[in-house]
Amino acid sequence: EGEACGDYILEKLKPGAMIPMGVSTYHPHFKAFTDRAAAKFPGLKVVYPRYSGDRIFMAAPGRKDPDVDIKWEKKSPMPGPLYAFDAVTLGNRIHCLQGTLEAVLAGARLISPSEFTRQACREVLAIPPERVTPILHGVDPVFTPGGSEEERLDLLHRHSISDGYLLHVGTIEPRTNILRLLQAIEGLSDEFRGDHQLVLAGGEGWLNQEIRSFAETRLGPGSVRFLGTVDTDDLRSLYRFAHVFVYPSVAEGFGLPALEAMACGAPVVASSAASLPEVVGEAALMVDPADVSSIRHGLERILSDPELRRRLAGAGRERAEGFSWRRAAEQTLEVYRGRS
Repeated sequence: EGEACGDYILEKLKPGAMIPMGVSTYHPHFKAFTDRAAAKFPGLKVVYPRYSGDRIFMAAPGRKDPDVDIKWEKKSPMPGPLYAFDAVTLGNRIHCLQGTLEAVLAGARLISPSEFTRQACREVLAIPPERVTPILHGVDPVFTPGGSEEERLDLLHRHSISDGYLLHVGTIEPRTNILRLLQAIEGLSDEFRGDHQLVLAGGEGWLNQEIRSFAETRLGPGSVRFLGTVDTDDLRSLYRFAHVFVYPSVAEGFGLPALEAMACGAPVVASSAASLPEVVGEAALMVDPADVSSIRHGLERILSDPELRRRLAGAGRERAEGFSWRRAAEQTLEVYRGRS
């Protein structure tokens, strides 16, 4: 996600620049990013300095001795901004907080993916809002509407999916609110429940046993398909041919799947909480993620109204066109250069 954004920033940085990555070093996504960046930009080196808490750095070509320890301590200013992805969930990630808090106390600026996350930084970490710059994500241009009949039939066959499926994309865990979604589907009238299989695409998270148990015992065989993580081509196809995309998360730093679904032309039912209103605007049907009946009513409304689905699909495509990774990259550079 956002590889073009990262490449743009790396290309524009001056030789010898240091890029602080405010994330845990063990996170596989960032390990993949740093490995790819180092391969693509000769001379770029990943630095794991002592005294940096949970920080890693990327040293641009031209920096002298990039492999030596960087003597960063609590009272020293950070050499650049940090990125706050999901401040709303930081309370559950205490093991990741120490380095971030120390950096903030030392005067570092933060970049957040939404205004909601910016405010969460203030509420959860007591960081002044003026120290946090919200920069909205973009959407990968691979996510487009369309798709052939052959593509649709191939998708349904390979994944044993029924036509007219409902789609959710995200980690299978309490934060994504899948259990309440399943409860809402259980409460649908027979005319809707039997015709729309729920497809869940996403990796296994924490505390997901109850989700799987509910799907198997309360909704019946075949009612829910757990696909796990899928590749980009299949993800695009899933978005394109979904009858409805449902995203009732209770906590998101941004909510990229909702944006990708809109870009692919899927009508979206989204949570009214966290950052989702910033992402979908008025181009989705909003529901209260804490209220099963609200999610159920939202599903019944969109499933019973073809015109509403058509209107939301069009509005979603138009909304998604306003999100650009290039603009996100340019805004991020402005923060690194101290202009924002």
